[in-house]
Amino acid sequence: MIVYEFRCQLNEQDSNNRLRLAFYDDTPSPATIYNWFDEFKRGRSDLTGDLREGRPSAATEDGISAVRLVVELTRVTYQRIWRSLGISRSPSQTFSGQEALHSVDIS
Repeated sequence: MIVYEFRCQLNEQDSNNRLRLAFYDDTPSPATIYNWFDEFKRGRSDLTGDLREGRPSAATEDGISAVRLVVELTRVTYQRIWRSLGISRSPSQTFSGQEALHSVDIS
């Protein structure tokens, strides 16, 4: 709709008013309408998103593996986690968290 109104040579305010009249609360914010009008004024001719290839920069192999493990093991008990980390339920025992995390074997 916004591109149509831009091509009909409406201004941003008129476009916002018409969209609000037609769609009430489902209308994009005025800032969104102004941003799209600016894009079209700069020559953008389509509405497809810019291509973004690959994983997000924050994705790491460790993070991906952890998510896969959680998805695969939807019902892991505390006892199973403690056993796989080699810790007991007694709070008086200490362990190195880093060493335990690197030796996890949940099976």
